[in-house]
Amino acid sequence: MRNHVTRPSFAALAAAAMMALAATAANAQTPLPNSTRLINPAFRVNPNLTLNQWAFNNTVAARTVSQFPPWALGYNPYPSPVVNPYAASPYGAFAPSYNPYIGGGYLGNATLSNNYTGSPGYDPNSSYGTPYSPYYDPYGGSVLRGVADIVGAQGRFAVSIQQANLTKQQARQAEIDTRRKIFEEWQYERANTPSLEDLREQDRRMARRRALNDPPATEIWSGLALNTLLDHLKTVQGAGARGPSVAIDEDTLKRVNVTSGGGGNVGLLKNEGYLNWPLPLKGDEFNEERAAIDKELPKLVQQASASGRVDAGTLTATKKNLEALHDKLAKSVGEIGTSQYIESKRYLNFLNDAMRALGNEDVANYFNQKFAAKGKTAAELVKYMSDKGLKFAPATPGDEAAYRAVHQALAIYDVSLSQNVAEK
Repeated sequence: MRNHVTRPSFAALAAAAMMALAATAANAQTPLPNSTRLINPAFRVNPNLTLNQWAFNNTVAARTVSQFPPWALGYNPYPSPVVNPYAASPYGAFAPSYNPYIGGGYLGNATLSNNYTGSPGYDPNSSYGTPYSPYYDPYGGSVLRGVADIVGAQGRFAVSIQQANLTKQQARQAEIDTRRKIFEEWQYERANTPSLEDLREQDRRMARRRALNDPPATEIWSGLALNTLLDHLKTVQGAGARGPSVAIDEDTLKRVNVTSGGGGNVGLLKNEGYLNWPLPLKGDEFNEERAAIDKELPKLVQQASASGRVDAGTLTATKKNLEALHDKLAKSVGEIGTSQYIESKRYLNFLNDAMRALGNEDVANYFNQKFAAKGKTAAELVKYMSDKGLKFAPATPGDEAAYRAVHQALAIYDVSLSQNVAEK
């Protein structure tokens, strides 16, 4: 019969090895030679394992495996004592049919045991077995290879940790690079984005250009174009620049309205408060309010001209009558037509500005000619309005031609003055 030895499982061997490791390591509290650090008796797997600990682990494993008997590792140390002396001679007359490389032979009537069958890698059922199968170390090579696998895994784990750290650093570098690019983009945009003052200056240049190049009539009548040229001329002329003399008719200037900045426009009150109502507002439905305003308004103008103060009660009552006119006009828009409604509404708005001006503390200056457009030339007009802090107010009905004449004079003077400054 063949000699068969049952091989224990690797799990059983590993468990036995770990128990031996623990038993051996129980007394390992002293440092190895030339070491100043204690050895941890526990078998440790750590990315920061010290060299002393690693050597200690291998030493304990090797000592443990050296105590295993050969049969515990699946090796048969007791081959069959019966040997066929004729197995090596293929010509012997008495050579039995024995092949040491197959599962057995015959010597007479005795069954011979193949002492190679105990070696792993031989198939007893095959006649083509080979002695060059993998070699197993009977003294614990598989266990040592397991320890080597653990050490290798530990090394790969340490490498993976370092690769992870490297990837983390690369991610941080990419983040810093992104932040740098964002900052550089912000600097670029800041350097090339015009400031608010630059935009204001650009708007002033564009507004002046528009005021010089035949602006819409509504911008002239509202005083917008005239005030744009006035602001530019005050700056240039105030810096000492002088231009040619551009004459302006004094009667034309008398029809130009000005304001001190406090609000209001006394353009409708130049005729001592007597109004010239537009035709739509002369209808019977407006008689009551219109008559009350015609009665009180000349009194208010006289008070303003004399003392610069008006009766508050009279002014309040006049404003209420004006509000009533606005309401009635809105209700009659379907009867009087769109064009007449716009004309009447514009007139009432000018009357609102007159009432606002009557409430100002400096209202007397509008009637004693301190607040007025004065000057025989464009240069004198600019200087006078600059000294008094005046602006052009909107043109009242009938004064549109005067505003066009003043605008033309200011435009000619602005172009000539700017050319002189550029030549210098």
